[in-house]
Amino acid sequence: MNNPPIEQLQNWFKTILVGKGYLPEKLARAEAFWQLNPSIVKGSENVSIETRIGIYTNGYMLRLLECMQADLPSLYAFWGNQLFDLFGRAYLLQHPSKSPSLFDLTANYADFLDQTRPPSEGLTAEENIQYDLPAALVRMERARLAALLSKGTEGENRETSLGFFSFFSGEAFVLKSHPALQLQAHKMPLIALYRQLMLEQEPTIPSYQPTFLAATRLHFKIQFYELTEWQFALLTVFQKNETGLAIHDAVHEVSTTLNIDKATLLSEACLWLPVAIDMGLLID
Repeated sequence: MNNPPIEQLQNWFKTILVGKGYLPEKLARAEAFWQLNPSIVKGSENVSIETRIGIYTNGYMLRLLECMQADLPSLYAFWGNQLFDLFGRAYLLQHPSKSPSLFDLTANYADFLDQTRPPSEGLTAEENIQYDLPAALVRMERARLAALLSKGTEGENRETSLGFFSFFSGEAFVLKSHPALQLQAHKMPLIALYRQLMLEQEPTIPSYQPTFLAATRLHFKIQFYELTEWQFALLTVFQKNETGLAIHDAVHEVSTTLNIDKATLLSEACLWLPVAIDMGLLID
């Protein structure tokens, strides 16, 4: 076919450009599906057809790697260029871009890194954490991006009159999670490491310790916070109830789940909740 329809030609090239696998697989798949032979591309004595097509596919891969680097700066700083490109290419070959949103590009990357790391058996804790950190950093960066892309509350009048002792009045205050709030549980603390990586300082590798993380956006600035277990659980309860939840109901659910005395938890929560509002974790 010397002059295929432009739509057929575009779809054939798209299959090669964004399809899964290496170039020979992509060429065979595109030819079988669109009935177009690679000879539709003009080669020369110096540059073969496959090389010419490969220039475009490699260029597309490089652009995607640049996007991943922009979205995952802490991982890039942790790994360096060579390792970042190696694992990034492997990921993109298995999970080619299928969405117009670049946020979706790294949606499966943390799971990919978990699945391709060596088995933990026979490794020391120090070795294991080196293999666990990349996926954890990806999840942390994804939380940052989600908070960045969320609606947020900028431009709204969010001045609150609630103070440290407001919640002790007995009124049935209803709170909601901040629309930018992202909650994650990790096997190790990450905030200090993240800051070191972003400041290009020598990183201090953390030890395993269950950690609860919150990311949010306040006044267009992303903030990370480490939480206690009950704070994390309380925010999770508020986040599940999009229309808001009375404080006593939220505390009751958390006290039951974590087996904490309700009165003790309520008093601690009433002191912490105004702080959580100021931090951009909750809204009233």
